[in-house]
Amino acid sequence: MSHSFTGRASPITAEGIERAAALIRASPATLWSIVTVETRGVGFMPDRRPYVLFERHIFRRLTDGCFDATNPDISGPQGGYGAYGAHQYDRLDAAIACHRKSALESASWGLGQVMGFNAHTAGYESAEAMVARLLDSEDEHLAGVARFIAANDLHRPLQSRDWAGFARGYNGPGYAANRYDQKLAEAYARFSRDGLPDLTTRAIQLLLSYAGENPGQIDGVQGTRTSAAIESFKAKHAVVAAKPSDLVKALLDWNASQHADGAALESPAVESTSATSRAMPGKPPGVDILVLQHMLAALNFDPGPIDGRDGPHTRISLEEATGDPVPSPANYRRLCSFLLSVIEQEPAVTRPRVALLQLLLTQAGLQTGNADGLIGPRTENAAALFRQRHGIAPGPLISRPLLEALLQLQPA
Repeated sequence: MSHSFTGRASPITAEGIERAAALIRASPATLWSIVTVETRGVGFMPDRRPYVLFERHIFRRLTDGCFDATNPDISGPQGGYGAYGAHQYDRLDAAIACHRKSALESASWGLGQVMGFNAHTAGYESAEAMVARLLDSEDEHLAGVARFIAANDLHRPLQSRDWAGFARGYNGPGYAANRYDQKLAEAYARFSRDGLPDLTTRAIQLLLSYAGENPGQIDGVQGTRTSAAIESFKAKHAVVAAKPSDLVKALLDWNASQHADGAALESPAVESTSATSRAMPGKPPGVDILVLQHMLAALNFDPGPIDGRDGPHTRISLEEATGDPVPSPANYRRLCSFLLSVIEQEPAVTRPRVALLQLLLTQAGLQTGNADGLIGPRTENAAALFRQRHGIAPGPLISRPLLEALLQLQPA
């Protein structure tokens, strides 16, 4: 039986596209071209799981081939991927039963099909943390893709539309065999000529697919299949929606009623959802476990592995810090207040505090490299840019005004 791998699965927003495109200093059409070639521009299957492709040759390498004999379908030579869809999760589950960390690192995930072993390059603590983030929204998929591109200097060939140069770095040296560069050029020409997908229509299509309807291709174009799916959903659920925005709200309300972790969904076509407002699956909306763990470490508590998972060490240290072991918006705010007061009294630059700063800056769309707690030019430049954008006076790298502004971007 498949591990859940489901979260809010929110559709792309204009804010998410703009943030990711700005990070790689390329046009939205360029970004759409990349994800269209990778996954036809859709990050989630109808069951709200991210699209994945499990690569058995990577699993073989990461596990030294010790599962080749017993599990040749998931540990073997390159190829034999099979089709996208539920089959990939069957293979992933089999690999997880052998070795979870290697399994997650051996799959490519979401809109941009970023490999799990590239999680650090994409701005995450681990493949486990990356996957947990990707369950939330397609905006998060775009953010991870953009950070990966920027970290590998692949934004440079994109800016000059050197499709072959980008394809070589993003898809590998065998890109030409798949016409990867030509497909990128063709997609870019099409988006430049015909315009970008309509986000309201696209959100309706994706949400209809979650509701068991068949809107056809998730492309932002309302054709006959999308129209029929809309009417089917309205009839089944007694929905009267005069405007597309009303329909999006009705679909989101339905989705929230079906899934406990969807209660705080916002309409992506009417009111953009910040890519930094991420709830862990099954946790109260608005609680970012990874940020919480970093805050606990910055306060000299021991949350255990900083991996975005709500484990026993995290709960014990959370209770020590706030008096409440269960992650909730209330104790999240108490922890923020506690941290800021300590920083104000003792603005020391410690490695856990720098790691927290790096994570928050990364979630704000700025490139810092890994959240490793080591101060480098990327971290300093990202902090300076954030100060400039938000009107914060220059000051120490670790300061209450900077962290306070960053934490305000986090869910309250």
